[in-house]
Amino acid sequence: MIPLIIGITTALLQILVFEFLKQFDKNSIYALTLSGIGFLYVGFTWTATSTAIITAMQAIAFLLIAYYGLIKNQYELTTRV
Repeated sequence: MIPLIIGITTALLQILVFEFLKQFDKNSIYALTLSGIGFLYVGFTWTATSTAIITAMQAIAFLLIAYYGLIKNQYELTTRV
């Protein structure tokens, strides 16, 4: 029962945060969310050093993908005008 309450509460908090962040550029918010997801996994692997290193590399890959998508999207927006 407790995990269900935690999940519902987290979902509601995320909805509220995204409603608040609507005033900002949504592509930037999506890119930051994507990079944040990768770093969440690092927090679960601190007990095993080798696993922590692998998940940290994956989180950095998520960050680079998010950055590339953000920069590429802005480039396409400026070239269309």
